Amino acid sequence: RLDLPGTPQSYRASTDDDGGLQMFVMPGSGYRGTIVPASPALPITTFPWEPGDSLELTLDYGVSVYGHALFEDSAGTRRALAGASVYVVTQDGVRSTSAISDPSGFFHLAVQPGTYTLVCEGREFGQDPVLTVSDLDVPDEGRIYDFVYQDNASVVVDGREIGWLSPGMTQ
Repeated sequence: RLDLPGTPQSYRASTDDDGGLQMFVMPGSGYRGTIVPASPALPITTFPWEPGDSLELTLDYGVSVYGHALFEDSAGTRRALAGASVYVVTQDGVRSTSAISDPSGFFHLAVQPGTYTLVCEGREFGQDPVLTVSDLDVPDEGRIYDFVYQDNASVVVDGREIGWLSPGMTQ
């Protein structure tokens, strides 16, 4: 992905089997490139780019953010939450590929050292609440974080859309 900060210009492309890509961009300077690998085991990589610059990049392995997704019952007993979707969001709003927790609840992501929002969406959409940790500092050594879902009674929320408000209308 290439973005030109301060403008609505944003370009996305996928790589081919050999890692090649092609984008047609508007002239300008100060582009920011972002690579979001398909594997959560490789980190998001951000770099400055100018028209005419090469895009020959080598992705490093970054540092680990790992932990467990767990469910804690009312007696305080914890058990693994398999199938939870965990990802990071950069300070620029770029979302990583999701890691899915294994049968022991373990998840692993790779990132560059920095500050992120770490998100656990739980299992299938709507089955568990979304847990979010903002401003998570990830040092050069990596970070361990466990998400713990509490045994709370579920509340069903029903509703319906009744229409859209037009500009100038009030509810």
